[in-house]
Amino acid sequence: MICSKCGSTTSDDQKICPVCGLLEPSLDSINYIANQQQQNTNNQQGNINNFAIRNNRFHNILYFLMALLIPASISLFLGVRSAYQSNIAFQDNDYIQTENIEDNSEKKQIKFNKTSDPEDFEKQAEDILINTIKNDNEKCSSNEINNLEAEINKISGALISNFCEIDIDYLKTTKERIKKIYEKYPKLYAKLIAFNYEDSEQKKAYAYFKVEKLGKNSNFTSYYTAFVHNKLIYKNIEVVKKYYERDLETSFHPKNTTYLDIVIHELGHSIEFAVGLKRADIENILVIEDINKFKDFLDIWNNYEVSEDITKEAIKNVNTKRLEEGIAEKTEIDLINDISEYAASKDNKNRQLYPEVIAEAFAEYFVNQENSSELTLELMPILEREVSKL
Repeated sequence: MICSKCGSTTSDDQKICPVCGLLEPSLDSINYIANQQQQNTNNQQGNINNFAIRNNRFHNILYFLMALLIPASISLFLGVRSAYQSNIAFQDNDYIQTENIEDNSEKKQIKFNKTSDPEDFEKQAEDILINTIKNDNEKCSSNEINNLEAEINKISGALISNFCEIDIDYLKTTKERIKKIYEKYPKLYAKLIAFNYEDSEQKKAYAYFKVEKLGKNSNFTSYYTAFVHNKLIYKNIEVVKKYYERDLETSFHPKNTTYLDIVIHELGHSIEFAVGLKRADIENILVIEDINKFKDFLDIWNNYEVSEDITKEAIKNVNTKRLEEGIAEKTEIDLINDISEYAASKDNKNRQLYPEVIAEAFAEYFVNQENSSELTLELMPILEREVSKL
């Protein structure tokens, strides 16, 4: 025999290799095992054949049932998967773009009474918006939520807040975060017109910032801004928490942030929009007399020109400092990726989503302060400079 371990030649009756000590089966044992294996193979084949014959009818029935059940199971799986995917953070843009504003809001527009007085028109706009959101809020019977909504309106200058049926502990924490932002940036007061909790067409976003057309008369047009919580997702706060944590593991969001910081991200969008309005010399979107001027601004905003300008200024500052310190420059995408994967995402036209750079940086700095990424540390002074001009 040949030892299976060291290759030494041994006699057929030796069970232990004299060289390496491996315990080997004897030749008789080998033959016995080989015979047993062959016999088992024959028996198994016979059993398989008998089983196949006996169960042919059973298989036919089984195949028939599978043909019925598999498509249904696939549909169910895809439905469940779709439901879970809809809770993933920010897979769609978390703000509404210009073309969507026009398409979606035309169906909802309310005809204003005739007036050439801008103050009268603004009062109509405020009443219409408040009543529209209040109608969605009629189910809410929680005094605690109503009181928190009133506090948020007072802190932010929003006309109306609707958080009906949202998790109360989440809302308390959200109110405190909103308070901190408006205390730090008091010039943001009344720049965001509404907070809402609604069924959303943005099914893959936790929340989003939107600009929507409210209505018009022959002299004025009214738009409003809102920070919207997606009711589809926020009806179960544990789902929001779970999926945000999962996304955080892949650096999809800035490190150390939590689902509670989504509100900071959305307020970052609100800041960018307010800065853009100031640059376009537009004071009040509830009362717009020159609609062409506002639409020109929307084109600029929709093409990310405001956020791109701010981001590129910050990138230039980062690399200037790097060169002064004898450190190699970093590419734009590398600097943005340092904030988060979501900040580096692109839209459906493969354009860099610069608004998400601003919003993600804003959330990152709120949490990490001076431990934030290089780009965020350069973005924040620029944002503060722009907010001071509001």
